[in-house]
Amino acid sequence: MAVKKQPDSGTRELSEAANDWFRQFLKHLEIYMMETGQSLGQESDSADHRLAAMHAVKLTLLDTGMNHEELRNLFGLLAMENVNKSQRTQWNRELNRRRFELIDSDIQGTLSPVEQFELASLTQLM
Repeated sequence: MAVKKQPDSGTRELSEAANDWFRQFLKHLEIYMMETGQSLGQESDSADHRLAAMHAVKLTLLDTGMNHEELRNLFGLLAMENVNKSQRTQWNRELNRRRFELIDSDIQGTLSPVEQFELASLTQLM
């Protein structure tokens, strides 16, 4: 794994509230990282390590008061963030139809986890 150079501490300052929030987040993240890491076996590979790390991030975000829907929307937003704007699909009738179809499934309680992510991604794209 590549190690990035840490930013110079004097270039930009965080607000006190942001600094406190990030420090608290990192403390909780460390606790959840240890818990999820302990479940990994000797034969685990880097994919297992990444999944455990993401699980720890999820638990930490939920611990901040975020709910599961907000978490899905946040990850949908992050997934769409790196899509090249020139390649980004323009909103159209078909996407709108699919989004309403997914919303109907969500209301009926039949939305799968993959469809939940699809709905969050479509909502962000819209």
